[in-house]
Amino acid sequence: MQRKSRELAGSAAGAAAGAIVSSHKKGALPAKSRKWEDGRWGVGFGNEWANAEAQRAANKALGRPESHKPTAEELKDPKYAIAFWGAREKITKQLADLREMNCLTMMKEPLQAYVRAAGRLASDKGEREKRLEVAMKSAKDARSVGEKKVPEARGTVVVEELRRQFGFETVHVDAVPKDPTKYWNNRKNWNYSSDEDAHNKDRRLPQLTFRKVEGADSHEEIDVSVGIDHFVKLGKKMSPESRKWWEVLNDTEFAVGVADQGYHTFAISRGYVYEVHWDRGPDNPTLTGKRSLKEFFDPNRKDGGTGWSSGIIAVPPEALPKRTSPE
Repeated sequence: MQRKSRELAGSAAGAAAGAIVSSHKKGALPAKSRKWEDGRWGVGFGNEWANAEAQRAANKALGRPESHKPTAEELKDPKYAIAFWGAREKITKQLADLREMNCLTMMKEPLQAYVRAAGRLASDKGEREKRLEVAMKSAKDARSVGEKKVPEARGTVVVEELRRQFGFETVHVDAVPKDPTKYWNNRKNWNYSSDEDAHNKDRRLPQLTFRKVEGADSHEEIDVSVGIDHFVKLGKKMSPESRKWWEVLNDTEFAVGVADQGYHTFAISRGYVYEVHWDRGPDNPTLTGKRSLKEFFDPNRKDGGTGWSSGIIAVPPEALPKRTSPE
């Protein structure tokens, strides 16, 4: 497929990311009562928000404080399960006309637009769409079980499949937090990945300890690591390679990525990051968000905002510069 044709696919994906954000923000408005039922709804709601609402309802039904966090034993109680899932189903029915958004929404929907447009231009008879569907299924399976379990899915699996099957290349971004030990998301000192971490022997992240998980559905071993092709280390004195790839990320019509080795997912278009915060309800305009790439990767902000310290971004082939010597 010609480069110009592929660029059209990137434009379609970037537009899809922008539409998710703008359509929700135009519609969502909280009520004075602060009850989501009374507010004006946008186009979606976060799945983690819905789970939290169901948990509060279940606690109330069982005579517990609404803010109570159920213990492991309480979660096994059939009475709690009945109360929780009854409340969750009620919320889902109330919001049946809206989209339930999760950690993969801002990856999946723009990517669907990308492969659909690319497939039509190449007359692939839906082959790209089928491959993407398989990748999304694998990411969901990789949510795993036990100590390595995460909500919903692992975006790193999607990023790696884009490398393997769709010609994307990855860029690791190190935003260089002043003190990594005090970085807000440095849970267990491993969420943040430095430029040095990314330049490990096999140039893959996350670190070896966290690469293999058991599939939640298949119960087979899944490798959730991502190969790193290019590197950006932000700062006042950036290397020529860092500057080149930072410009690529700011200029591309479309890309998708994960922050802090998979903790958060997002899409990029023309220097802006589009994201979903799935812990927010249908009346909350900040369920979806848009901010500059520079603002997104700024862990040293002084205004109280939340910036990310690192990320891995998958760039489509049409946005890649001409080949140079290996980095």
